[in-house]
Amino acid sequence: MKGYRFYAEYDSAKAKRKGEPPPDNVVAVFLDDSRQPMGFWSRGTYLYECESALLCHANSAVCSSSVAVEYLRDQCKRISETEARTIHPQLFVVLDHYAGINGN
Repeated sequence: MKGYRFYAEYDSAKAKRKGEPPPDNVVAVFLDDSRQPMGFWSRGTYLYECESALLCHANSAVCSSSVAVEYLRDQCKRISETEARTIHPQLFVVLDHYAGINGN
């Protein structure tokens, strides 16, 4: 799927380091036409635009949001679209809908 970079979202930095428990949700960072994350500065922190879990339970409903680069680095792991679809199917209900609207 073009236009996104996917990250598995762990409960903590420690859980990410140990690779367990398995992540329950995925963050989908929006990419611009040059395949760079779309972002902005806010209060000294750089944030990426994204679709992410609305709640803290497996396969949560999703919402548009922003995510700190530090959070992605500390608590998330970049994954493939295939892995993301397995972990967080509800995210792809939204992303596939967007793709249909935009003709992608």
